[in-house]
Amino acid sequence: MNPRNSIILCVDDEEANLKLLENILVPRGYAVVGAASGKDALLKIKSQAIDLVLLDILMPEMDGFEVCRQIKEDQKLRNIPVIMITVLTAKQDRIRGIEAGAEEFLSRPFDQTEVLARIKILLKMKELNNDRERAEEALRKSHTELDCLVQERTAELAQANAMLQADVTERKRAEEALYRRDLELRTALSEIKTLKDQLEAENIIFRQEIKMRHQFDHILGQSDGIKYVLYRAEQVAPMNTTVLILGETGTGKELIASAIHDMSPRKERPLITVSCAALPGNLIESELFGREKGAFTGADTRQVGRFEIAHGSTLCLDEIGELPLEVQAKLLRVIQHNEFERLGSSHTVKVDVRIIATTNRDLEEEVRKGRFRQDLYYRLNVFPITVPPLRQRKEDIPQMVQAFIERYSRKLGKNRSRRSRRRR
Repeated sequence: MNPRNSIILCVDDEEANLKLLENILVPRGYAVVGAASGKDALLKIKSQAIDLVLLDILMPEMDGFEVCRQIKEDQKLRNIPVIMITVLTAKQDRIRGIEAGAEEFLSRPFDQTEVLARIKILLKMKELNNDRERAEEALRKSHTELDCLVQERTAELAQANAMLQADVTERKRAEEALYRRDLELRTALSEIKTLKDQLEAENIIFRQEIKMRHQFDHILGQSDGIKYVLYRAEQVAPMNTTVLILGETGTGKELIASAIHDMSPRKERPLITVSCAALPGNLIESELFGREKGAFTGADTRQVGRFEIAHGSTLCLDEIGELPLEVQAKLLRVIQHNEFERLGSSHTVKVDVRIIATTNRDLEEEVRKGRFRQDLYYRLNVFPITVPPLRQRKEDIPQMVQAFIERYSRKLGKNRSRRSRRRR
């Protein structure tokens, strides 16, 4: 959903708060409609095409809980996401908000990045829900057409039997047509379910990516070492080349992978990350390539793998040196041919995925010791980037310290400027 096409209704009985929200949202391309009371908000949301509501809880006459409840009880308005705003943090207030139908909560004072991130998530979820509803409507229409076709064929056969003019060949053709149509509809239903599963999984990962980016807003540093890393990242970002990011633990390899994705043509889709070190060997293959129900003991449901979720986007394989040898062979095939099979299935799945791998190991040494496939190493090491540790770029430490102080001061509601610290 394009922000320039999104209209946000801000409801607050204090004009200063409405002005603050307007200053945050309008420069980002959102259209803002203000309402100073609950009654005013209900009138405006019924007369305009509102995409999302920012709703203050503490208001006279009609509080935010009642406004939210009336929105969610209206069949035409219930799909509009509602974010409740309050200075209260009591658990009971969140429970009341959830019962009223609110999707998210924000506390004052506002964190501008958090406000924009949550709005983006809810607008994305609304767009996905709209796509799902359209797909379900198309499926219902197809079933109706199938029912009509079945009734028509049944009537034709009944008439033919009544007139003793049974035509076996025509009946067989009709049955074949019905079978083909039923097969087409079943295939369409399966594709819609696959799309729904992918969208739901992508939505979960999208939330995780938003949280990660909120925690690491910037890549800090002005040293020659970090500048060269960013220069290399900018070089390779527009291409579809596989990238191998090398560096010790804690040097920020995932941040560089995220920066490459954000500068690439695939940036409209979320970056999908898999930690090869965090998953046990018997689960990593299922996580990457997915599985069918009953593929192994405990596989009670069908699962979409990260490669399918990352179709059209970028897949970051974090700490790829931890990947078991048997999984390395299957990964090599995906990189070479852009296809794989889910566990428990013989059906080939085609994908378009860009690979970015990170590792803190010396993969050449791992190849010599027989713990890493040489052919996979050459496929990954197309464009290597080495991130230097902090001890090799000590000139970046003051900037990082200052950034951390300012970040945590904002979280604590403190205003600690450099000048005020000097006076002390």
